[in-house]
Amino acid sequence: MYGHSCCASFDGRFCVREKEKYEQRVDDELGEVDEDELDLDVSWKMLDVARAIVEKQPEDTIEKVNILAALGEVSMEREDIETSLNDYLKALSILKHLVESDNRRVVELNFRICLVLEVGSKVQEAIPYCEEAISLCHSRLGRLKELEDLQQAMVNPKSIFSEVKEDGCFQVYLWVKEFS
Repeated sequence: MYGHSCCASFDGRFCVREKEKYEQRVDDELGEVDEDELDLDVSWKMLDVARAIVEKQPEDTIEKVNILAALGEVSMEREDIETSLNDYLKALSILKHLVESDNRRVVELNFRICLVLEVGSKVQEAIPYCEEAISLCHSRLGRLKELEDLQQAMVNPKSIFSEVKEDGCFQVYLWVKEFS
């Protein structure tokens, strides 16, 4: 009738059958969004209960850090910037007392704090956390390089001895030993 073989009536934009399919798709998509929000709410509530349990324990643990970091992530997904930031800051504060300063988790938390601040339009406050993450990465790379060199020396000890022998410090050591 109107050039549409799918239905008998036309409302100017969609034929009735296509319009119903479109409305069903929109309803389904909205249902998925609501389901996702529900999942985030349930996750946040469960993690909040876990936080309440571990905060009753006087000692700081990696478990507490993991829970706070997960809460920070869920809060970020829920677009609750302040809660996310507070949870990440608490997690970082605890973690710094539990691991080496250049631990990858410290780097990760600094980076996540930087992201939260950036999303919250606090770019100037984010910069130090980004710089700290980069600095810690450089430190970690240097330490890993030293460990790699040490491992290589254990595999081939003669090569490291020849390097040390050429070093002026070794010459000073021999000189001191000779006169002691």
